[in-house]
Amino acid sequence: MKSKFGSIVTFASGGIGGQAFQPSKAGVSLRQKTSPKSQPSSSQSQVRAIFAAAAAAWRELTDNQRLTWANVSGTQSDAFQSFRSSYQNLLSAGLSTVLSYPGKINFPSVSIASFSVDALSGSVTLELSDPVQAGCAVNVFVTPILSAGVSNYSAKFRKLATLYTGQFGTIDLSEVFQNQYGTMVNRTGKIYVQTVTVLENTGASRVSDQAVVNATYVAPGSVGVNWTSLGQQFSQTYVLYLANIGNGIVLAGTYPDGLILRSTDYGLSWSNLGQQFGQSYIYSLANIGNGIVLAGTSPGGLILRSNDYGLTWSNLGQQFSQSLISSLANIGNGIVLAGTGPSGLILHSTDYGLTWSNLGQQFSQSYIYSLANIGNGIVLAGTSPGGLILRSTDYGLSWSNLGQQFLQSEILSIINISDGIVLAGTYPSGLILRSTDYGLSWSNLGQQFGRSYIYSLANIGNGIVLAGTYPDGLILRSTDYGLSWSNLGQQFLQYEVRSIINIGNGIVLAGTGAGGLILRSIPIN
Repeated sequence: MKSKFGSIVTFASGGIGGQAFQPSKAGVSLRQKTSPKSQPSSSQSQVRAIFAAAAAAWRELTDNQRLTWANVSGTQSDAFQSFRSSYQNLLSAGLSTVLSYPGKINFPSVSIASFSVDALSGSVTLELSDPVQAGCAVNVFVTPILSAGVSNYSAKFRKLATLYTGQFGTIDLSEVFQNQYGTMVNRTGKIYVQTVTVLENTGASRVSDQAVVNATYVAPGSVGVNWTSLGQQFSQTYVLYLANIGNGIVLAGTYPDGLILRSTDYGLSWSNLGQQFGQSYIYSLANIGNGIVLAGTSPGGLILRSNDYGLTWSNLGQQFSQSLISSLANIGNGIVLAGTGPSGLILHSTDYGLTWSNLGQQFSQSYIYSLANIGNGIVLAGTSPGGLILRSTDYGLSWSNLGQQFLQSEILSIINISDGIVLAGTYPSGLILRSTDYGLSWSNLGQQFGRSYIYSLANIGNGIVLAGTYPDGLILRSTDYGLSWSNLGQQFLQYEVRSIINIGNGIVLAGTGAGGLILRSIPIN
């Protein structure tokens, strides 16, 4: 509505009621008030700040510097667009910006080895096929959970991480994903990941690879409750260890013929890779990431290594005269630890398990039965005899002795739950121990259902933990981060549940003795 003013009131501004005065060519108009636009998100604010910084940097360039960009782009306006793109790419990747265009180089190959999501625990992880090469950085973009009908997902990507030269192994995106998009509770759909390579000397960028996974929310109430038997595997009587390699690949270490078994369908069916280098026991397995897997054996004390997701193996030889490699732990960034017997040595590798150094016998212990990476350089070790728990805060290089735990003689299993909560399984009184301060001090949850051994522990997520025991092959279950336990009963007349692993989205596997069964549990929604 136009407003006409007289000799007394010649101009108006502001508003009245739901109307506002607004200058126009015809004078002053009275128009409906509009609500202000919503505040930009933090990611939008960051993009705008980078854009403004690029524009300011362009104004500071010399004529000769601008000419280098014009020579590439053809026109002055295109030159600014090229410079701004380069500047933004470098700044968002945390790299030093360039002022003159230095010339092109070929983009190195960057491929995604695996991208996995566990909707129950909220875990989101990425692996690249090879380390990030020199001269570039890799920005990782991830979408929120999108419904199956969404086809135009390219506009949904948000940068969650930047990887730099040499970075390798599993990249945990769980925390940044949750900070950006919230939890996965009651949400089902597809999540896309995209890697974008940025060249350090030009700021040029290119999409290097893309992958997608399905995230299916799992109702926690049925996880790990009901079990089926997949039967005895290749006449083995003990399935001593199970390891999740990712993308549906699972490995099993066995006794008495030292077979390594392999599944590519989330544990449903298995192939036999044969006896490994004359060993009787495949006692421990560790997924190092990017296709690298290690196996610890007895009686030769060999460490075996695979670089093709456990399909074929090489023999790294006996380690420091030990007859048993009883435990392995991936600490990250190429650091791996091995626990041994009968001299209780802890071994240390910094090249993804290729070569090893001897950190010596630990506090007169004979066996290092369990190792657990707690994060931020903290590692725990469970020992025998004496039932000591050892603790390192420098990625396993040096150790302190936390003493014998509640008169137990063996610490058979240790697992990190979350936020400083750690559990340990013991012998001979079948106690489960619990720490809430990253393994520094421990409380005794008591003997569990008359068991003597707590052989194995598995963190399923959302507060659910499972334990495998002896005798009578009971599986125990906790829904409060290991504080209290229920008994799921004996499983298929087995004596021992030697190993339990979570392979994601509520699917759990267990290995037994003396029947050599592999058991499988899937949630019922």
